[in-house]
Formats: sequence, structure tokens, C-alpha cells
Amino acid sequence: MHGYDVAAELRRHQSTASIPIVAVTSYAMPGDRERAIESGCDGYVEKPIDPDTFVAQVEAYCTSAESGGRCGPGSGS
Repeated sequence: MHGYDVAAELRRHQSTASIPIVAVTSYAMPGDRERAIESGCDGYVEKPIDPDTFVAQVEAYCTSAESGGRCGPGSGS
């Protein structure tokens, strides 16, 4: 099972459906961002990670989860 499968499986279950999922990849290929979002990921980050912006990106998803809903780039919110 790869990450896209894990994301899709998490979205299928009510108890895990609202957990924020951010795909982090080092081998970005054309269409990967779209595939990640389609599989249920809320966001997509390519390596190398910029430590100055990565924490803020992840915090944005954590804050939205605390408010009870999925949101962030790529989720339609």
C-alpha cells in the first residue's frame, strides 16, 4: 500500500475522515499533486522542504482540523 492508498482508506472511515493529510514527496512527477488531492490528501509538499515555510504549512492543516473540518490548499475550502 502506498501513500495515496492510505489517504483514500483514511477518508473512507468516519473516525479518520477529517484527519488532515499532507503528502510529502521527494520524487515529484507531473500529475502527482492532482493524484494526491484526488486520493484525499489536503495538501502536497515537494522536497526539499523549506524549514521556514513547512511548519506554517502543516500548522494550517492542524488548525483546520481543530475547528472540525478539512481545509487548506487543495481541499476546496
